[in-house]
Amino acid sequence: MPEVAGQTRELEAFAGAYIEYAAQLEAAGDDADEVTPPEIPPPFRSWIEFLFRVERKLKTNPELSRTLHADTAAGLEALEAARNKFARQHKQCPRCGRFAPRAAGNCGCGQKF
Repeated sequence: MPEVAGQTRELEAFAGAYIEYAAQLEAAGDDADEVTPPEIPPPFRSWIEFLFRVERKLKTNPELSRTLHADTAAGLEALEAARNKFARQHKQCPRCGRFAPRAAGNCGCGQKF
């Protein structure tokens, strides 16, 4: 297990930054090189990437959930909490699919909210 296992509060915060970064990359399209990646300590980045891989495997093989280590299950819960927080704080543009802060009046593509 990574040295960050069991640190769900920190994991959730860094996962939130990672999720927001992924949304910015997707929205940037051709300008993705201009998006600054979040500063996430390498152990947390590795753990988050591991959790994303576990999620993908669980989608195709849900029975694997019965064999998860407790730290992995807790990590998946933290990842889900980070996604839910992101969804509460952002809205998705119906025209282009980009995410914008809830307070924004319009999207970068010009769509008004």
